[in-house]
Amino acid sequence: MIQCGERYHWVPLAAVPGTRLCPVEALQRLMLATGDLPEEAPLFQVEGRGKRGAVVPMTHAALVAGLKRLAGQVGLDPARYAGYSLRRGEATATLRLKVDRIYIKLQGNWNSDCYERYRELDDEQRLILPAVFAEAVKELS
Repeated sequence: MIQCGERYHWVPLAAVPGTRLCPVEALQRLMLATGDLPEEAPLFQVEGRGKRGAVVPMTHAALVAGLKRLAGQVGLDPARYAGYSLRRGEATATLRLKVDRIYIKLQGNWNSDCYERYRELDDEQRLILPAVFAEAVKELS
């Protein structure tokens, strides 16, 4: 549930069996690790303050803190990562894969076309425009 509980946003998972990044297998491991949760319990939890062993729903702040901690552990600058980094990365990756923009907008729950501003070009893509200019200059010479 998002936006103050006003609506749900469902994100289907596609299995990529046998890979370290399979979201279905990761979810299954998480569910095994958390044990038998009541249906109304939050799936993503963090240890709560106060009573030992108590868990509370994962907050945006906890997610961002974990993201920054992991970035630092792998040698990246944590200051360059924030909550939007995951949505931005997803939008960038799917744009590179040439996924139809309507799917990107719906899957990412974007209310505007601002996701297109997040697109980052890789080195190969950055060479396209200079190559086009070079070809045009050759034709003019």
